[in-house]
Amino acid sequence: MAVRLIGLDLDGTLLTDRKDILPETLSALNAAGEAGILIVPATGRPLSGVPENVLSFPYLRYLITSNGAFTYQYPKGSVLRRHTISRSRALEILEYLDRPGLLTEIFIEGRGFHEQETNRIMNELYRGTPLENYLAGSRTIVTNLCDYLNSHHADVENISTLFLDTDRLEPSFRELSEENDITVVQSAPHVLEIGSSEADKGKAVSELATSLGIAREEIMVFGDSNNDFGLFDAAGTAVAMANATEELKACSHRITSSNEEDGIGIVIREILNQ
Repeated sequence: MAVRLIGLDLDGTLLTDRKDILPETLSALNAAGEAGILIVPATGRPLSGVPENVLSFPYLRYLITSNGAFTYQYPKGSVLRRHTISRSRALEILEYLDRPGLLTEIFIEGRGFHEQETNRIMNELYRGTPLENYLAGSRTIVTNLCDYLNSHHADVENISTLFLDTDRLEPSFRELSEENDITVVQSAPHVLEIGSSEADKGKAVSELATSLGIAREEIMVFGDSNNDFGLFDAAGTAVAMANATEELKACSHRITSSNEEDGIGIVIREILNQ
């Protein structure tokens, strides 16, 4: 069955380590768009953190952010799907995560919020890397996360915690995963992200595809991290990058070259030539 929708993780998948899109990959995506295939980015980033080289893609019609919490119609910006954590529940989770060695951020309406000390440490960690600009463009400093939530009666689309104390990550993952109303994913070696139980890249892609009359067998996805498990479950063809985690590779239908070696472009050109 022909591919009609391609779902793409961004960091480590579509984007190089310098957060660029390889010219060969962009050419293949444009060819797919010209052939009528929907190209749908599906990222853990909030809307404010999606880079311009993705937003400027000429065939971009839909965008999934915050690990599936939001689906946008683009460029209109209208929200097609929204699944958030209630303010009261988010406060409970923040209390659980209030431990030494953990840097926690919350994401509301497409933007990240963190405290001054978290901002200082993260700037030190990412200074001189492409993530430095990403953080500067997508984060707002607040005095206290809990006080901010209490005063801004808003639901939370995602909670992200960087574990400086890595010994705490695995037990925290296990304990939080026992809660039925939230989803916990490990998006990087030292990062856990928490969203609504319905905030899942795969569920977002599946619902979008169903609304457009696209079958699971007509979906192809690409990913590299453990927050792409749901994305892989939603697809007829799941492609792991060569730089993907071993756990994700084990769930894939095939493995392509890395994000630095036109891995996406290679596969897309193959399906277009069939």
